[in-house]
Amino acid sequence: MEFPVSGWHIELAQLLKAARLVSTGWEAKLAVKSGFASLNGEKCCMCAKKVFPGDSVTFDGKTIDVTVRK
Repeated sequence: MEFPVSGWHIELAQLLKAARLVSTGWEAKLAVKSGFASLNGEKCCMCAKKVFPGDSVTFDGKTIDVTVRK
């Protein structure tokens, strides 16, 4: 799935919530801190990790390709 961002970046936990892969911000933070998300193929446990257009996030078997909102 593609997810367009309007700014320069979005934080990893915010991305999971905005993409509706989790229900709440708390659930997103818990999932990231538990190591269930990967950024560009590497596990990432930092909730506030900046995700930029061109990055790829994998969570729960789904891949999100971050793009620039036009």
